[in-house]
Amino acid sequence: MVRIIPLCFLALCAASSAFGQEVLTVVWLQQFHKKADRNGDGKLSFDELMSHADLVRSKMMAADAQASIDELDTDKDGRLSLQEYMSNLSQEAGGNPDLLEWAKVEEQNFQAADLDNDGLLGATEAGVILFPHNIVTETEAKAAIAASDEDDDGQLGRDEFETGDEELEWPGFEIADIDGDGFVTLSEMMSWMSGRAHTISEMRTLLQTIDIDEDRHISEKELVAFREAAAKEKVSDEVSHAEQNLKTWMAHDEL
Repeated sequence: MVRIIPLCFLALCAASSAFGQEVLTVVWLQQFHKKADRNGDGKLSFDELMSHADLVRSKMMAADAQASIDELDTDKDGRLSLQEYMSNLSQEAGGNPDLLEWAKVEEQNFQAADLDNDGLLGATEAGVILFPHNIVTETEAKAAIAASDEDDDGQLGRDEFETGDEELEWPGFEIADIDGDGFVTLSEMMSWMSGRAHTISEMRTLLQTIDIDEDRHISEKELVAFREAAAKEKVSDEVSHAEQNLKTWMAHDEL
């Protein structure tokens, strides 16, 4: 199975060591709870956690895309032109025929990403070509399934999912099988390849870890209590991971 390292690993999953030094404050946790509680019922649902995760993810993508634009933007107009983009790709190709062919494909991708057809890409448009792994077509997902679908049923069981090019194999069936029925369907493959399946898995773990009364929601009281539990010297992997997710959100709160 093809190994995918989606943006959610940066935005949500394996937070960098730089965030590890952050300290969760009661004030921030209370503010976060209020912000994420979209329906104002005083508790966070799985859907509300996913909405906040998607918000952080999109902000980080836009920020990273803008940083890339700033690096390649020779005329400093704040946007990326086709000439600026292709000039950078040509330098990377260095005369290599295969890479030059790749550059031609990227020119087509640039034009497809230019939604308003003005010849320039803003941060949102640039994200399409700078982070292509976050946008997966049905055709790509079908091809990924077909590559390992030994019984030709249009979906992958565990053995099929975890069988493939040894160099590219990356176990993660439980994450990809979102509904837990023992198979990875087309829609689940699209979620796996785009990274959304990882986000779903992360938010499920976050909810289960912090939800003390097991009502499938997180109250402000539970969130603050989790801070105290996470501050202990020895904590479970689930607690440590949930804490890192919250620290990552806190570190990017002003994006």
